[in-house]
Amino acid sequence: MASVAEIRKRATEILKEFYGSNAKFRPGQLEAIVNTVQGKRSLVVQKTGWGKSIVYFIACKILRQENRGLTLIISPLLALMNNQIEAAKRLDLRVATINSNMKQAEAKQVYQRLNQLDALIVAPERLGNELFNQQLVEMQVKIGALVVDEVHCISDWGHDFRPDYQRIVKLISVLPKGLPILGTTATANQRVIDDVCSQLGENILIARGDLMRNEISIQVNPPQTDGEKLAWITDACLHDARLANQKGLIYCLTVNDCKRVSHFLQQYGISAAPYYSGNGAEKEKVEQNLAAFENGLVKILVCTVKLGMGYDTSDIRFVMHYQLPKNIIAYYQQIGRAGRDGRPAYAILLHGRQDEEILTSFIRKATVSPKLMAKLIQLISEGGMSKSELLAAVNIKASKLDEVIKFLMVHDYVYEKKEAGPARYYANFSATFDIKAEQVRQEKLLAVRQGEVDQMHEFISLKSCYMQFIANCLDAPDRMKACGNCANCHHGLLFNYTGDDYRKAATRYLSISPALIKPRAKWGNNKSIPKNLQAQVGWVFCNQYRSLLGAKIQGWKYREGYLPAKFITANANFLRQQLLINNIEIDAVTSVPSLRHPNFVPGFAYKLANELELEYVDAVKKTKMGSEQKDLLNNALQQKNVADTVVIDASKVFNKTILLIDDIINSGWSFTVISALLLEAGAKAVYPFALLSTGTRTEGYL
Repeated sequence: MASVAEIRKRATEILKEFYGSNAKFRPGQLEAIVNTVQGKRSLVVQKTGWGKSIVYFIACKILRQENRGLTLIISPLLALMNNQIEAAKRLDLRVATINSNMKQAEAKQVYQRLNQLDALIVAPERLGNELFNQQLVEMQVKIGALVVDEVHCISDWGHDFRPDYQRIVKLISVLPKGLPILGTTATANQRVIDDVCSQLGENILIARGDLMRNEISIQVNPPQTDGEKLAWITDACLHDARLANQKGLIYCLTVNDCKRVSHFLQQYGISAAPYYSGNGAEKEKVEQNLAAFENGLVKILVCTVKLGMGYDTSDIRFVMHYQLPKNIIAYYQQIGRAGRDGRPAYAILLHGRQDEEILTSFIRKATVSPKLMAKLIQLISEGGMSKSELLAAVNIKASKLDEVIKFLMVHDYVYEKKEAGPARYYANFSATFDIKAEQVRQEKLLAVRQGEVDQMHEFISLKSCYMQFIANCLDAPDRMKACGNCANCHHGLLFNYTGDDYRKAATRYLSISPALIKPRAKWGNNKSIPKNLQAQVGWVFCNQYRSLLGAKIQGWKYREGYLPAKFITANANFLRQQLLINNIEIDAVTSVPSLRHPNFVPGFAYKLANELELEYVDAVKKTKMGSEQKDLLNNALQQKNVADTVVIDASKVFNKTILLIDDIINSGWSFTVISALLLEAGAKAVYPFALLSTGTRTEGYL
């Protein structure tokens, strides 16, 4: 093994060869490279933009020169992987990734040249992939170093905890003692650092640097409604030279808010596009939006936390938050996307009362009852079950079931067996699930999450330096000094806009915002719905559940029990316009029945039919009281709940095009099942219409 002096010399030569003769290491970089090449285990906690990737890629290059094997890099996000590959190319490294977006043939090509690579980048989930592990063995791949990027994800306390990161802990336990391990992060306080170190092994060398980003000036706006926030953003982005035509990010907590904010900005000529986790064609579209942003064709990316850890574009001038982020650590990470070129950048946090509901929901959904976990283990211990079978048996969201199964598999309570057909899950009888211990762990975690929200409330009420407050939360070495750049250090707002000229339009946009209802193409068991049993594309009058109009509709339903005549007329005018535009002729109107509110939907559907000069038919009957759809958490149970409780009077719909009315659309299963039954009964076509949507089954703007 080379001496410290030799490693320092070679690392410096590599830096100057690829980054120019004047290039110099930042404080701490060279020491981290030396530790890694010497086979030590290190944890590097440095601010975004410090250059953590340079550390592990130069170390990788030296290790490869010494013929010490491939560097395996664990990285959490695809966008981050792509940035890492670009960084590696600058050092003339042979680097590849294997990820879920790749086709089988592409992955096969990577596997075939594993031993020619200098580094391989994979997500932590890949460590649980049978084919991946098999290929490593068959190709006799020699691992020279392990790098865990965004290593805070190993910790329960980390703000981005992912169960699959626990697979890394298992991998570490079987690696040779002399094999170098490097963990890197920008977002870890002392509690997370202690937890990470306990899992990386003994004798961890910790390198902590200053975390305050003095090039970023922070402003926290006074409390605003969603309409006021949207108007303010529009005003500032149009009229302030520091923001207008500059590259920026606007973070939203929900996908629907990403779509709404970007769409409204576009109406005023602002170059904006949404970015979030999507599926199929939608996924392709949002990835195109990201590419357009990186190429300068889009100026503002309105994004969820999908654009998060380690995303590296140097020329982002501002980061706005449309709502409160989940915690101060996530906020620091997200604003860290700005100003990576060292030039002045801005972080503007908007917030309001409406944010609380979303944050409370996130906390509530963060955990799963240990009793439910135990029930899942018990169910699959009786011969194994598929995911669809579990969903039919347990009231749990499909996405949450995925998380729970992953957690149980990572901790060896459950294992997966891929046979003919869908994968099945079986209980591992050699491991005992401790309900009480899991309950204690979750209670501690929930207390931490609530404390993080309380900390955000303290942040937005702060009178002293914002950046210093963040540094204190992160236990940063430089937390004793104020930044001198934020709004509080300047004793006044950095961006003083009212949004008055746009408030009325923004409020109206958020209140009405009609949208299309997407027909479901698959049943709850994931089998295709025959085309002749699918509803047509329908409409919703208000796509903003949390808006002023959304609150009014809920009040009319739950308190008054009827809709004002003017509102029914407005809906009739809207429908008349949509039917005319799309050249649709409706023969009859019917409604989704309810035994809890038996008169509400039929009452306004009848009046709506009269306004449209159409026949109203009482064609759908409720046979018994089912569960409330909003209380059921997955497709299988929601579909069954409707199918088991309604019948159709075929004589009233035969050979007719039907307008099917409901008040609020959430999962869309009432429309899906009843439309299929109406079509089975002889209806020619079914067009759904709802007054209000929670946003999960709607798309587009009209």
